[in-house]
Amino acid sequence: MNKTTRQRLASGVLAVLAGAGCAGGGDTVVSGIGNSGNLINSPLSEQVAQILVKSDRAPRISDEELRTVFGAIRQRALDGELDAAMVLFRVASLQHDSDD
Repeated sequence: MNKTTRQRLASGVLAVLAGAGCAGGGDTVVSGIGNSGNLINSPLSEQVAQILVKSDRAPRISDEELRTVFGAIRQRALDGELDAAMVLFRVASLQHDSDD
């Protein structure tokens, strides 16, 4: 994956996360006939990911690709980009929660 592709991928990830309010939010699961497992008010990033996975159109993401994207997001955060910093803070928060 070349640098331009990594930058575009990181920008896309940041746009989805920023648009979805990456700081979190609750999901409402509707159960009942015809509604089982439907997510309402879930973050946009979650909705897009589920659609892509269910459609079998998204290629499998490798660990190396995830590390590359995270590296690009991390660098943007360190360079002062607010959306990237929010993602980085959220990752750090989840990592620290799992350490407890």
